[in-house]
Amino acid sequence: MLTVTKNPPVVGHGQVLRGPVAQASSREALLAGTYDKGIYLRPNLSNGGKIPATSPLSASPDIWIAGTQPVKDFRNALATSGSYASQSPGTITQGTPNYIYVRGCNGAAVSSTTKVQLYGVPCASIQWPSEWAKYGIPTDRDHPDGTQPYYDSSIVNLASSGIGVAADTFVWSNPQPPTGGSDHYCFITWMNNAGNPFPDVFSQLDMSALVTNNLQFGWRNVSMQSGRSPTRQMSSQLIIPSDVTAGSREYSLQITNMGFPESGWTLSLSCSQLDSKGNPITINNVAMPALGHFVGVRCTLSPGYSALLTLNLYQNNGPASQPGAAIDITPSYFSDGTALELQEALDRGLVDFALSHALHRAFAATEVADIRPRPVVSLGADGLQII
Repeated sequence: MLTVTKNPPVVGHGQVLRGPVAQASSREALLAGTYDKGIYLRPNLSNGGKIPATSPLSASPDIWIAGTQPVKDFRNALATSGSYASQSPGTITQGTPNYIYVRGCNGAAVSSTTKVQLYGVPCASIQWPSEWAKYGIPTDRDHPDGTQPYYDSSIVNLASSGIGVAADTFVWSNPQPPTGGSDHYCFITWMNNAGNPFPDVFSQLDMSALVTNNLQFGWRNVSMQSGRSPTRQMSSQLIIPSDVTAGSREYSLQITNMGFPESGWTLSLSCSQLDSKGNPITINNVAMPALGHFVGVRCTLSPGYSALLTLNLYQNNGPASQPGAAIDITPSYFSDGTALELQEALDRGLVDFALSHALHRAFAATEVADIRPRPVVSLGADGLQII
């Protein structure tokens, strides 16, 4: 691993230089071609896979920064020709989950598959790939044992000349301003496959060769807009098993206060995926409910749904939380109203009548007045505890 105190500037990095456009030399003209070794990322919108690439090298439109709201049906939406010809804003927000997607075009003559990894690297470390692993950004998918998130996604069997989007959302949960001499971040994407091993970079020339000739590495400079960092942040998976027999149905998520001060605290909830109807699963900056009470959000989910919930808690002018204070996130689903399911739920003692009436009161503003509360069945609690 290389350790440095100061890094020399990299060509094309940081500020925009304005002036005459350099003409390609005769040698460059002879070497010029189109990237054909697999799924690649463009360094800028005007590059259609051309190598060697020309400046700007740090403006990849294939690193799509969605900000604090996920993109509906992103695998299809970001693979259209219209989207491919456009670029997202280059800003992330401090202190709150930011959602990032990666796409590529297959320049090979046959279908291609690749893993995809994303790094949020302080600009002072961009010259040294051996440092990048410190700054990996995870996806919203957990390992089966729940011990850690995946740090890679995949684009699978992409046809020649096809545009594909990595299957999972990358989530930077709580970005903070960079330190150590950096004034911004750089997103670096690595198309991780057998034909594209992690690079050996020991000089500026090595780095220049990497970003101009190997389009299986993408680079995008990003700025950070100010935001308030949470006092506490917790994350949990929201998963509807793919083998459940029912189709899409309505669920609720109740966030119950199990010991936080009732005054002077607020909370926000965000989710890395929209629900099955394309609606966000979000709660924006609401007051902490009273002890034992909840705030909630309603959503429609289908079998196989998987996403990352992030809960931010903010201490405003309230007292500090005490040891043992906890927040409980309880997923429940509403009975579909059929006599068979309702009778089974009643026979097995699974209907929570108190919660059913509480939810009806909480969601009264969006209910039709003459519809009685539908029985709600608890799926189990995912208790998130702060010690």
